[in-house]
Amino acid sequence: MATTLLQIQLRGDTTVGWTSADPVLLAGEVGIELSTGKFKIGTGTLSWNNLSYAAALPTEITPAALLTALKTVDGAGSGLDAALLEGKALADVVQVTGGTMTGALVLNGLASADLQAMPKKQVDSLYTATTLTVGKAMSALVSVTVPSTLVVNAMYYIYNNSDVTISIVQGTGLLLRLAGSTSTGNRQLLSRGLCVIWAVSASEAVIAGAGVL
Repeated sequence: MATTLLQIQLRGDTTVGWTSADPVLLAGEVGIELSTGKFKIGTGTLSWNNLSYAAALPTEITPAALLTALKTVDGAGSGLDAALLEGKALADVVQVTGGTMTGALVLNGLASADLQAMPKKQVDSLYTATTLTVGKAMSALVSVTVPSTLVVNAMYYIYNNSDVTISIVQGTGLLLRLAGSTSTGNRQLLSRGLCVIWAVSASEAVIAGAGVL
């Protein structure tokens, strides 16, 4: 029995040809775009221009095309961007471990060389110690009120930078204890005296230092 070879030819046209003709492919009919190698599969109802390409060919999936597609979803300047990391240039991203850091380090406005020094806050009028003074040495010329809104475990430092005694006032709702005693309440800080206040809780603190009465 003789063997008969059959040759099947799919429907094809150029990009311009398909777009201009805009035919309706039969359901399951394959139309090849000869200009690009892409193809569409008919539905029997939608015209060519309304059909989507069946699939991207492997050769079209390049790293650049994949990154562009991912960034469309993930957003520009994201971790998927080769040039940026969360909007920051790679040169601005500091390594957590490994590598070598060079250049000046500035933390909260202070150069690295100044980080060992305690910042100072000048107090020359009626003042209430707030969370803004945590970790700062307050140079006081007048009395200071310690409120019942302290940051728990925070340290407050007060230096009497005057020639007279000033008061460290126990604010409303605060229990101010004198370290090494059972005394509570307002304290006096002698001229050039230095004290530290430690917040046991938001409403209780302990005061100690040189010149504290």
